Amino acid sequence: MIKEVTFYAAYCDICGAHYINEYSGFAAMSDESAMNQDVSDDETWYSGYKDGTHYCPDCFTYDAEGEVIIKY
Repeated sequence: MIKEVTFYAAYCDICGAHYINEYSGFAAMSDESAMNQDVSDDETWYSGYKDGTHYCPDCFTYDAEGEVIIKY
């Protein structure tokens, strides 16, 4: 039997890179809040709770005050 299922995945808002957890190998989750938490826990990605943005390590850095700086 084949059934349709819904999963949530995170992508960089700038370049479109797909987030994959390097430890678990998960690329998608069945729960949106769990996916957001996974990206937030990964220190290499930026996840903005207020505006829902996600940036991969290639597209952002932090300035001296800890503010996000977009590289492009």
